[in-house]
Amino acid sequence: MKRMPERFLALLLCLLLCLSLFPAAACADTGSSPLSGVCGDELRWTLDEQGTLTVTGSGAMWDYTREYVDGESEFTGSPFVYECSVKKLVIGPGVTSIGAYAFHNIPEDWYGDAGCSGLVSVSLPDSLTKIGDHAFTGCGELADIRFPSGLTELGSSAFSGCTSLTELSFPGALRVIPYHAFEGCSGLRQITLPQGLERIDEGGFAGCSALTELRIPEGTAELRHGAFANCSGLRSVSLPGSLVRLGGEDGPGATGVFAGCTALNGIEIPEGVKLIGFQSFADCSGLTEITLPAGLETIWSEAFLNCGALAAVRFGGTERQRSERMGHGWSSLGNEALFGAAWTCREAPASGWQQLDGRWYYYGEDGVPKTGWLKSGSAWFYMDAEGVMQTGWVKVGGTWYYFKSSGAMATGWQKVGGVWYYFKSGGAMVTGWQKVGGRWYYFQSGGVMKTGWVKSGGKWYYMDSSGAMLANTSRNIGGKIYSFNASGVCTNP
Repeated sequence: MKRMPERFLALLLCLLLCLSLFPAAACADTGSSPLSGVCGDELRWTLDEQGTLTVTGSGAMWDYTREYVDGESEFTGSPFVYECSVKKLVIGPGVTSIGAYAFHNIPEDWYGDAGCSGLVSVSLPDSLTKIGDHAFTGCGELADIRFPSGLTELGSSAFSGCTSLTELSFPGALRVIPYHAFEGCSGLRQITLPQGLERIDEGGFAGCSALTELRIPEGTAELRHGAFANCSGLRSVSLPGSLVRLGGEDGPGATGVFAGCTALNGIEIPEGVKLIGFQSFADCSGLTEITLPAGLETIWSEAFLNCGALAAVRFGGTERQRSERMGHGWSSLGNEALFGAAWTCREAPASGWQQLDGRWYYYGEDGVPKTGWLKSGSAWFYMDAEGVMQTGWVKVGGTWYYFKSSGAMATGWQKVGGVWYYFKSGGAMVTGWQKVGGRWYYFQSGGVMKTGWVKSGGKWYYMDSSGAMLANTSRNIGGKIYSFNASGVCTNP
C-alpha cells in the first residue's frame, strides 16, 4: 500500500480542526427536540422548535467577549450568537443580568446568516438589574421590549442598531444612558426618560432619525458628545433647569450633542447651562432661533457650524455681558452664524436694589446681580447664587446666621419663633457658654438660650428666667434652698 502524501495528510488534519471549532448549533434546525445548555453558574437555557429561547434559574448570566485574533473580530463563548432560529426570548424570574454580547447579531459577511437576526420580542423579569455591553446589538427585528422597574445598569451599545424598536420607557432606577446604547435605532419614535436620570453619554441616541420630540427630565445635569447627533427628524426639544453642560471640548471623534438635527428650528437653553460644547448644534440647517442664558460662560468653537438659517438669538444677559464674553469664553471660530444673527439682550436694570417678581436683587454698575455677602449702608445682606436676597435662617460656610424680614443680618439678642438667640457682631449664632453684658448665659447646640438647670462638665448650674447664670447667691428652687459659688456651680445639688 502506498503511503498517503504528507501534504494531503496535513490538509486533512487542518480541515478536521476547523470543523471541530465551528459551532455545532450554528443556525441549527431545532427539529422535534429542544436544544439546551448553561449560560450562568445557576442558569440554563432551552430553545424549542417554535424558536422560543427560555432562560431559567437564578443569578447572573455569564458575560461573553469579542476578541481580535490576527486583526479579525471574533465572538467567543455565547451559545446564542450563532443561533439564528431564535424568535422570542423569555428571561425567567430570578435572573439578575443579561451577559455582554449574549445575543449580538453578527454581520452577515462574517458567518453568513449568523446571530439572533430573527429575534422579535424579549420578556424580562422584575429581578433583572443589568443588561451587558452589546447584549442585543444589531438585532434588527427586535420590536418589543419592556424594561423592568429594578433595572439600574445598561451596557454600552446594548441596543445599537435595533432598527425595529419604536417606543421605549425607562425605569426610575436608571441613572445613566451609556455610550451608544441606542445608536442607529432608526425606527424609534418615542422615548420616556426617567426622573432620576443624571446624564446621557456619548452617542446614546445618535442616529435615531424617527424621533420627533424630546423631553429631558429635571435632574439631568449633562448631555455628552453626540447624545442625539443626526436625529434628523427631531423638531422639538425641552431641556431641564438642572442641565449644566451640553457636550464638551474638541477631541478625536467628538460630535456635537445635537449635530445634524436638521429638523430642529428652535431651542431654549436653560439658565443653569454653563457650557455649550464643540459642534453642539453643527449642521442644524433648520435652526432659526435660540435662547441663551445669562450665566452661559463657554461656547466652544464650531458649536453652531453650518447653521446658516439662524436669524434670532435671545440672550438673558445684558449687552455689556455679551460684549465681554465675545472672544473671552465664547469662541467665534466656526460660529459666524450665531454671532451674525440678530441679538436681543435683556435691558440692564438700574444699579442698586431692584424688586423683580416679589424678590429683591442688588445690581452692580455692570448690570449683574450681586451674590454672596453684600454691605448696603451699615447693614449686611446675603444674596444666593441667583442674586436673590435671603431672609430667615441661612447657613454660610458651616455657620448659622439670621436675616430679618428686611434682609439685614441680625446681631445681638434676637427672639425668633418665641425663643431667644444671641448673634455675635459678625452675625454668627452662638452656642454653649457666652458672656454677654457681664453675665453668663448658656445656649443649646441649636442656639436656643437655656433657662433653668444646666449640667455642664459634670457640674450643675442654674439660669434664671432671663437666662442669666446665678452666682454668689442662694435661691429657693422648687421648695429647696440651693447655693451657688462665684463660678455659678451649685454646691449642694
